[in-house]
Amino acid sequence: MRLLHIADVHLGRPFRWLGRERGSARRAELRLTLSRAVALARERQVDALCVAGDLFERENSLPAVGEFLRETFAALGSTPVLIAPGNHDYYSPGCLYDQTSWPTNVHVFRGSSLASVPIGDGVVWGTAFVGPERRESPLTLDVQPTGERDVLLCHADIVQGGTSVFGPLDPESLVASGFRFALLGHVHRGQVDEGRRFAYPGSLEPLDTSEGGPRWAFLVDVTGDGVAIEHIPIARRQVRCEEIDVSGVHTRDEWERLVSERAPSWADATVKLRLVGTLRGELVLSPELVADSLSDYDVDLEITARPEQDLSAVLRQQTTLGAFARAASERMAEASDPGERAHWEDVLMVGLAAFRGQEAMLR
Repeated sequence: MRLLHIADVHLGRPFRWLGRERGSARRAELRLTLSRAVALARERQVDALCVAGDLFERENSLPAVGEFLRETFAALGSTPVLIAPGNHDYYSPGCLYDQTSWPTNVHVFRGSSLASVPIGDGVVWGTAFVGPERRESPLTLDVQPTGERDVLLCHADIVQGGTSVFGPLDPESLVASGFRFALLGHVHRGQVDEGRRFAYPGSLEPLDTSEGGPRWAFLVDVTGDGVAIEHIPIARRQVRCEEIDVSGVHTRDEWERLVSERAPSWADATVKLRLVGTLRGELVLSPELVADSLSDYDVDLEITARPEQDLSAVLRQQTTLGAFARAASERMAEASDPGERAHWEDVLMVGLAAFRGQEAMLR
């Protein structure tokens, strides 16, 4: 039995942090990556395409998403598509899974009880989330696999001796269950544990800057001798974490030139960008130009750089601003630990910016 295993596509993801245009472009990219996975399933002549939950986000997915999925999966002809809904696309009567007129090759698991589907010379057992949480293990019901090629397909959280609201699955119980292997979704970082018989392919594409690390489509061959897994990179994007010291940048042109030098490496990336150092010149007077210049890229911007301040001159002023600066500086000097000192440094910087009508930037 040969299976292609994917999970956590998250069609309909709003990507609010990217704004309207970039968010729309990312949603289109998710659809394209899913189409590549379907083409891969056809190319590798699998017995079934297995989707381990969170195929879409039900609160953001209109009927058009269901129509896209219907057309995409129909391209596989008679090759089965098995879908085990997760916490983001959980099954309930009347949901998008019910609204969509699926082709005959698509099977959606609609109950919390394990159900079996014969595939090739094996069997795939699946189960669904029927609400946004699932506190019981998918293995709590008395299901005994009878063949050496029986695999489990579900959205679950591997938890050893603990609890979870996302389908807790104890690895020892999984090994004892008799399933040859478990094809899982929910964890967005790719992971294979052959000894404990489970695999997460990870999210199909990184969904934000926290999703670094591997992600794949898995080609899974299940035989009487065991399970062989081929890791197939399928994501178009990668996560990059970068830092720019802006201390030497004074003008809009200098900043935009710096962005243009970095931009080629951002074309297929989701970027966590931190600005450090000192803001000077136009970057202090017009801080919005920093964000505006990044609008064509998927950049999550963090500014820890501080505006240039002539603090010694402020401290000499016999003004309200000078009195405030002296009081905050005294508290900094009296601080008993680095955390307290950093707090009063933040207070000072925010206060100076507020007195001058500027945007305050914290670390």
